[in-house]
Amino acid sequence: MRSAVILTRPSGENTELAARLRSRGHEVVELPCIAASPLDDDSALAAAVGALGASDRLIITSRAGALAVI
Repeated sequence: MRSAVILTRPSGENTELAARLRSRGHEVVELPCIAASPLDDDSALAAAVGALGASDRLIITSRAGALAVI
């Protein structure tokens, strides 16, 4: 039975993974579910990150989120 794999990253970010999956016989469906764009004004984000205390934790769940806080 051939399995289908749905990739939900934005267009253009699945190329390597899609190729690897296809080479292993999987059907690949690219179905982008989100779009990310830079903030016009990141001052609120910078202030929130700057206000984190020693016992706080910042959890980043995407590449776009990581790029926003570095």
